[in-house]
Amino acid sequence: MRKLFAILLCLMTLTSAACAETLRLFDVSPTDAFRASHPDVQIITNRDANLRLFYYGMELNNQLLSGSFQWDAFKVSSAYANLQLLYQKGYLLDLSDSEIIRDVVSRLHPDIAALCTYDGHIYSVPTHIMYQGGFPKTVWPEKWLEAGYTREDIPQTFGEYLDFIDAWLDRREDDPNLTLNVFAQYEPTDYNIHSYSGRLVDELLDSYIDQTLYAGKPLRFDDPELIPLLDKAKAVGERVFRFEPIKTDSNSNYGLFGGAIGELEYSQLEAWQVNLRIHEDQPTVMRFLLQVSGVYAGTANPELAIAAVEDDLLDTIHDERSSIHHAEIEMMFKDAQPVRNEVYDRVQRLSQNQIDMCEHWLNGDDTPYAEYVDMTDLDSHWNSLARFAEELKTMKEADIRDEMARIQEEMAAYQRDYEYTFAPEDLAAWKKYAQHLYFPGPNIFTTDEGYENFKKLKSQFVDGLIDARQLVSELDRIAWMMEMENQ
Repeated sequence: MRKLFAILLCLMTLTSAACAETLRLFDVSPTDAFRASHPDVQIITNRDANLRLFYYGMELNNQLLSGSFQWDAFKVSSAYANLQLLYQKGYLLDLSDSEIIRDVVSRLHPDIAALCTYDGHIYSVPTHIMYQGGFPKTVWPEKWLEAGYTREDIPQTFGEYLDFIDAWLDRREDDPNLTLNVFAQYEPTDYNIHSYSGRLVDELLDSYIDQTLYAGKPLRFDDPELIPLLDKAKAVGERVFRFEPIKTDSNSNYGLFGGAIGELEYSQLEAWQVNLRIHEDQPTVMRFLLQVSGVYAGTANPELAIAAVEDDLLDTIHDERSSIHHAEIEMMFKDAQPVRNEVYDRVQRLSQNQIDMCEHWLNGDDTPYAEYVDMTDLDSHWNSLARFAEELKTMKEADIRDEMARIQEEMAAYQRDYEYTFAPEDLAAWKKYAQHLYFPGPNIFTTDEGYENFKKLKSQFVDGLIDARQLVSELDRIAWMMEMENQ
């Protein structure tokens, strides 16, 4: 009887497991609340399975086309997939019936919303925006002014950029005391005479491709200005090598061209940005990447998959655990709000506690500091405050007052520089950029094979194995061939 009962129990367990719903989520992270509200659903994520965190476009397209795609809901980047093509081909479910998703999309900047919609329907929702490919090219303000230049001297075309570097190298040649580098923070692994040439050629071709695609034109390289610019980029790069072959501790992190959004906030960016456009009548183009979530049209659990996307979306846009991530979320919305630094209040409270301790000591108040300091969220700093209290006992009144003044200055500087991760003035500047956002999708030179061919051709040019005309001709041939194949 016991054996029969065990067999029946086993069969019941297997039947229950077979009937349980399974939800497979690729980079869509269900909250604890979502899991708790669906206890009978087996949720499998790529993170649980220790898989990669993104698909490249060609691989994703092949799986969708063959029907071998195994995920119910997934995230994908605008840099790796042609989002509009995915919608057009019917690979993603229409999410327009979701009130949550409709509300979020209605708040997006138009260029972002356009990446989530097709033919009046919503097929994805954005979860992240960031600048693509490093940061915009800027001068290093402090070093720029130190070298005697003004904002009016900042290059506004690629030709001006090369001319400026050439002229700076003339200055260094005439004045050996000038040790400031052209570039900051550049440490190539395989360093040789072609390293800087490769860097400049990369910047030139990236800018050319961006301007062409941004203008909605077919990718061709027959611009009459491109060949002379390529030749000059190679020559100027070789000159840079003569002056900057080795970085030292004193100059390795400084250069006329350096800095980024990390050092320059959006409110400062416009004033110090170098424009690498090819022609003066071209706009300033900044590449951005958008990550979106969608539901696979072949899912067996559409309602559940949509609910998972809604859950992940709400958790993402309301997540304030990281002010940097929160700022990148806010940037997507027309009604964005400034984002305060999540550690700002704690840092300032710690400093204020020290000032309070100084004031109590100067006033002869022997109340134990443990009774009046504000330790909210500061438990880990208790020992440092205890040490500070002991130090006060050995300090003269004048020294204590000097210490108070120093701390107050630090608090004022911290408020000025770090109160906001996304400050009101940066938000105002960002809204100008957000009127014309550029989200380049994959092109023939960003696919795996295409990128390797592109890199090989550029290396052949900077190494002197082919000339600029041969490089342009071969790039044109590849671009035309790939365009014909995709028709």
